[in-house]
Amino acid sequence: MASSPPDTQEFLRWAATLGVSDAPLGVSHDKLQSCLGYSLFVSDFQDAGGRGLVAARDLQKGELILRIPKSALMSRESLMKDNGELAKALERHPNLSSIQVLVVYLLTEVEKGKDSLWYPYLLQLPRNYYTLASFTDFQAQALQVEDAVKVAQRVIVGVHQEWEESQVLMHAVGLKRRFTNFKSWLWAFATVSSRTLHVPWDDAGCLCPVGDLFNYAAPGINMEVVEDTVAEKEVRGSMCFQDFFYQGKHCSSTFVPVHCEKEYILKRNLSLNQDRIKEVSDSSGCNGLNKRLTDGGFEAEVGAYCLYARERYMQGEQVLLCYGQYTNLELLEHYGFILNDNPNDKIYIDLDDDMSTVKQWERNHLYLQWDGKPSFSLLAALRYHTAPPNLRKAIGHLAFSGLQISVENDTIVNKWLLERCENLITKLPTTIEEDELLQEIINRCLDADGNQFLLELLQDVEMGKRDDNCILLDTFPKWSRLCSKRRNIVTSEIRTFYKLHWLQTHKGMDLSHKSEASPALDRWKLAIQWRLRYKTILHRCILHCNDQLEHLCTAADSGKQDQANPTKRCGKLRSRR
Repeated sequence: MASSPPDTQEFLRWAATLGVSDAPLGVSHDKLQSCLGYSLFVSDFQDAGGRGLVAARDLQKGELILRIPKSALMSRESLMKDNGELAKALERHPNLSSIQVLVVYLLTEVEKGKDSLWYPYLLQLPRNYYTLASFTDFQAQALQVEDAVKVAQRVIVGVHQEWEESQVLMHAVGLKRRFTNFKSWLWAFATVSSRTLHVPWDDAGCLCPVGDLFNYAAPGINMEVVEDTVAEKEVRGSMCFQDFFYQGKHCSSTFVPVHCEKEYILKRNLSLNQDRIKEVSDSSGCNGLNKRLTDGGFEAEVGAYCLYARERYMQGEQVLLCYGQYTNLELLEHYGFILNDNPNDKIYIDLDDDMSTVKQWERNHLYLQWDGKPSFSLLAALRYHTAPPNLRKAIGHLAFSGLQISVENDTIVNKWLLERCENLITKLPTTIEEDELLQEIINRCLDADGNQFLLELLQDVEMGKRDDNCILLDTFPKWSRLCSKRRNIVTSEIRTFYKLHWLQTHKGMDLSHKSEASPALDRWKLAIQWRLRYKTILHRCILHCNDQLEHLCTAADSGKQDQANPTKRCGKLRSRR
C-alpha cells in the first residue's frame, strides 16, 4: 500500500494531538506519529471516490473505528471560543443562517494562514468542487432534462444570493478582498455544504478533520462512484494554501437553497436506519453502549463524534459511510459526484390530467426505480386509473394492495408506461449511444496527453469537419456508426461548449497545463453522466414493460384457451396444486 504524502502525515500527527483516534477507548496512539494505523489508513481510490480510508485490519460491523473529540470539530461553538472578532460581529448580524456563519468562519481561518489553529486541516481540503453551483449555464443545460436544468439554475442563482447577503459580515470582520470575492465564497460554501457532519447544536453541522475522509456508500449497498467521475480533485502543487486565493484559481461550490427549512439542509447526515442497529461488545463501543447505529454520530456521553463500521470489512478494503439517501441529482448538487447504479435514484412520472383529478397522488411517490420498474404507488395509481370508472370503487382495493386487477388492466398500464418513457427519451436531444461517445471524447481530452487532442478536436469542430479528415473518425469507432444528422448533434454540443463556455470563461487559458483545462471538462462530463443514467432508467423501463406485455399476452392467450377447453383449464389448476 502506498504511504500517505508528507502533508497528509503531518495532518494526521496534528489530528492526533487534538485527540482524534481510530483505536478503542483505553488504547492510545503515539501522538508524534499519527491518529490512524490501528483501524484505518489513508489511501487513494482513483476509480472509487478519490482519497479515502482503508481498513488496516479486519473490521466487524458496528465496531468503533474512529472518534473525533468535540474540541477537534470546527463549528459555530469553536468559532465563539477561538474567534472573538467574528463572534462580536455576529451579535450585530443575527439574521444570517448557520451555514453562512460557518462559511465566513472558514474564510477567516483561511486568511490567517499558518497562524490558524486549523491550518493543517485547511491544507487537506480540495481546491476544486464539482457540484451544481459551480456549473456554467452551458453545463446546466447539458443535463437536458427540464426539471434537472431548473434545479441547477436555481442553485446557481441561490448561491449568489447567499454570498451577497453575507457581504456585510465579511466586511465587518475585515476580510481582505481576495477572501470576499465570489470564487472564494464558492469554495468555502462547497466545503461546508459537502463536508460537514450533523451535530445537535448547530444546523450547519461541523467540519470534522479525518472524519470527512470517508467516501460514500448508498444505503443498503456498497456502490462505486462512476468510473472516472470526479468526486473531489485536489490541486496541491507547491503553492501554499493562501496562494490558491492570491493567484485567482477557480473555485466551485454546492448550494443549499435559501428558502429551504432547516430540516431540509443537506449535509453529511450519517444514516440512522434502525435495521442497521448492531449489538457490539462493551470494548468496541464508546462508553460501553450496548446498541450502536452502524454509521455514527456525536455522542455526548464521551464528548466525541464516534464513527462505526457499517458492515464487515476485510483488511485492505475501502471503508465507506452512508451520508443518507440521495438521488443522483441530489448527489451531484451537494457532493459533486454520481453513482453508476444508485439504488436511490428515481425518475418522477406525471400522471395524465384526467388521472390526477380523480384521486390526488403525491408526486414524490410516483416514480421509476433505478432498475426501471415502477414504484408501488405509481403502479397502484396506474392500475386504479386505467380501470373502468364504474368499477373503481369495487376493485380499487386490489390496486391499493399491490394486486393485479386483471390481465387487460395490466396490459393497458404497461402500454401507457411504455409510451410515456418512449416520449420522454425521444424528446431529449441526444441518444444513449451519443452520450457514451461524448463521454469517451471527454475522457480522451482528460488523458495525460489529452490537451493536444482537445486542441485538434476544437480546430476540427471550428472548421466544421465531421467526416474523412475528422479526428473523431480516426479515434472513435462509434463515430462511424452515426449518420450525418446525429454527427451534427454531437459536434453541435462540442461547438457550444467551445464558444459559450470555453471562449468566454477561459480566455487566455494555457491548454498546455492540464490542471487548467480539466475542471470545465469534468463538469461537462458529470452533466453527461447524469443524463445518461436518466436515459438508462427509461430504457430499463421500456425493456421491463415489453417483457411484462409479452407475459401478459401469453397469459391472455392461455386464458382464451382455458375458456374454450374447461377440462384443460381444470387440469391446469390441479397440476398447479
